[in-house]
Amino acid sequence: MQKIIKFEQIRKLKINKVKLSLILILLFLLIIKFQSKVIAVYVDTLIKNLGFSLTEVIITGVNSLNESEIKKHIQYRNCSNLFCVNLTSTKNSLEKLDYVKNANIELVLPSKIKIKILEEKPRFVFENNNSLFLLNSEGKKIANINKNIELYNDLILVRGENVES
Repeated sequence: MQKIIKFEQIRKLKINKVKLSLILILLFLLIIKFQSKVIAVYVDTLIKNLGFSLTEVIITGVNSLNESEIKKHIQYRNCSNLFCVNLTSTKNSLEKLDYVKNANIELVLPSKIKIKILEEKPRFVFENNNSLFLLNSEGKKIANINKNIELYNDLILVRGENVES
């Protein structure tokens, strides 16, 4: 004989609606992993309709970068709900950008993602073959600045062999 669990019994177990929703979502994600693409699309849509879709991106720590450029680096797995954001590859992609020293990414349920950027601090202007680059304190090239040199007049200009090291 099959038992049917009623909602009152769930309440007695002290599982609130948020926990129940998360349990259902995890079940749906397992179904996505092991079932056909048709079911995966249905489950992805269902999860988004439950309110777990990316509607807001909160970016902090940005001075030199464009926020729209940062948003372009958000990467998804094979679906489009909030739980499909690939945090690791998004972090790696952001850390390849000029000026980005470190990036931290976290999901804020039900529909936000928070990106905290730690930018490189330019310490020197490096002249090499008529090109100008910003260098950090470790000698790493941050960005090419041939057009905006007047913004960095307060930095030390260095040139010559082995300056980067």
